[in-house]
Amino acid sequence: MVASEPFRFPGLLPENANLCTIEATVTTGLEAVAAEECSKKFETNVMRTRGRIGFDIEIDKVKEVLELKCIDNVSVLIGEVENIKFKETKEECLQQIQDTFTLFDWRKGLLVWSKMTDFDIALSENVEDLSKMISGEKEELSFRVTCTRVGQKHKFQSPDAGKVMGAIVNDTFGWKVDLTAFNIEVLLNICGNYIYIGLSLVKESLHKRNLHYFGRATLRPTISHCMLRLACIESGDVVCDPVCGSGSIVVEGILNWPNAFHLGGDIHDVAYNRTKQNIDALKSQKCLPVNIFHWDATRLPMLDNSIDAIVTDLVIN
Repeated sequence: MVASEPFRFPGLLPENANLCTIEATVTTGLEAVAAEECSKKFETNVMRTRGRIGFDIEIDKVKEVLELKCIDNVSVLIGEVENIKFKETKEECLQQIQDTFTLFDWRKGLLVWSKMTDFDIALSENVEDLSKMISGEKEELSFRVTCTRVGQKHKFQSPDAGKVMGAIVNDTFGWKVDLTAFNIEVLLNICGNYIYIGLSLVKESLHKRNLHYFGRATLRPTISHCMLRLACIESGDVVCDPVCGSGSIVVEGILNWPNAFHLGGDIHDVAYNRTKQNIDALKSQKCLPVNIFHWDATRLPMLDNSIDAIVTDLVIN
């Protein structure tokens, strides 16, 4: 799913050289939780759409986006084009898409990308001739274009749009195409008659963290974090996941709410052992406020009113 309406953030305007606009993907249904986390951390307005949030941030602070716990993938937006009246033939439509290339702020996008990835890229001030904007590293850079398309019936398919955008990127910047071992991923998003482009700022989803041992249905840590935030955990609370599986909720809890005490357990031998392994991998770093049990969730060995919050995933239990 792509954003269905324009972002219209100040960071997309060329006169705001110190601001950039970030788009982050979120598990559908948890956009409000991610927006609240982002707004609290950066004190910025956050736009929510299905499966995504968008916000402005100072370019010098862009690496702090990776500290957000509720989001999965991150990109910097380099521009948007509204109300495109696509023509009748496939060839004309693809030419319209290619013609949008010069409307995007590639210089700002590449500046943000280089800061996030620590890739030393030399950018000139020349924005009139984009082919001269980058010097020195052209032969080292590779890219791919990923197109996501939703909305009205278009005369073209997503691979067609990605191909024409990739062609002009290659012609302009001289980067080589590599669909697997790429440096830069250009994200072309088309929703009806609205187009926006971003550059991916991460190689893989941010949900791949903290866990060392996984099961077939291990809950994403990003979802676990959102669930824990919804529980409004306070210092001194006892938080329990009675069917903890691989321990995703427990691990996310002890790392981000260290002033609470966390309990987890499972009746399944494999799940219990997997959680123990994930906890033990963290305990090598420090003493953690957690206990893991091999128990039956229908007969918890707990006194009444001894648990402040139960946070659990009951999908397959």
